[in-house]
Amino acid sequence: LYIDPLFEELSLDSQYIESDHNLAHHRPPKTSNVDYLDLITFASTIYRKLSRGHERLSSSRVIEVESELDERFSVDIDVGRLVYEELTDRRVYLPMYRRLLKRVSPEVAFVVVGYGRESFIEACAEADIPVVELQHGTIDKYHLGYSFPGDREKRFAPDFLFSFGPAWTDGVELPIDEENVFPVGYEYLEREYERYRDTKSQEEVVFISQGTVGERLSKLAAKLVANLQQGTTITYKLHPGEYDRWRGEYPWLRESNVDVVADEVPLYELLSRASTQVGVYSTAVYEGLRFGTPTVLVDTNGISHMEKLVVEHDVPVVSDVDELQTFLSSVQETQIDPELFFCESPINNFERALESVRNQ
Repeated sequence: LYIDPLFEELSLDSQYIESDHNLAHHRPPKTSNVDYLDLITFASTIYRKLSRGHERLSSSRVIEVESELDERFSVDIDVGRLVYEELTDRRVYLPMYRRLLKRVSPEVAFVVVGYGRESFIEACAEADIPVVELQHGTIDKYHLGYSFPGDREKRFAPDFLFSFGPAWTDGVELPIDEENVFPVGYEYLEREYERYRDTKSQEEVVFISQGTVGERLSKLAAKLVANLQQGTTITYKLHPGEYDRWRGEYPWLRESNVDVVADEVPLYELLSRASTQVGVYSTAVYEGLRFGTPTVLVDTNGISHMEKLVVEHDVPVVSDVDELQTFLSSVQETQIDPELFFCESPINNFERALESVRNQ
């Protein structure tokens, strides 16, 4: 979604290398020219299983971090084990990524997610290959992958960030130099917007679910459908991570008249025809704003990530089904400039940004 529409349009000479998703790959691949990272990513796991070394670190720094976590949050986290696994990964990944880069010899390396790719970025830095991160989801000052306020630093972060739009990084202290952040846009979303923009609106309230808030949202949807008048549809759009487990985890949805949707209906079709979207902090909520979909947020875990929408753009936040019903009767089409979050002309913007990377 983030790469193909750009690279195909510009006919760039590229090689796409994919990690597994839950130990598998989607087949058949929609992307041309695909290779897989399985040999590299699984090698570290095998190494840990065969290694006779210590399975955790117990340095004074590790002990200090564990003690602080226990004191401040009353949680017992085995930081020594986590650090051991990360360093083991690096020990295996780094030489293999060096060989990969030597074999492919790229001019520029792109990653869709910058955090979690530190060993790859380190290998690129050694080979003097610039790394560009393409935005894949929300970015805000509470996101641990992007926000490094004060004197915090990150040793191996991407050199450049191509964002969806200027609003995402405004007020966020990134580990990337400000002049190396380019608002580019989201070409896949723009294509889908053109496809569904004229869809006729329906009396349909669409809930945008996420695993982290699914229990709260799904209960709210089940209560709402019992209270609403006939003629209004309640649709509950599952996150892909919920497809296989929602029946066991949200039994109240099975017993309700809520229309639960996995991938039978495209997300953008739902957003374009919805009379209102209800969510917490999913990227899909912002995508709904691209369609001008009236929006209501729910006050639960993660709502702090939507601070910009709530404070600067007056998007309403509700706590219970009564408040939600009140807002549903009066909520208006969202009047937010979509270019703040999704720039127009992503192809042209991307081409200019890539030229800047090459020039540097």
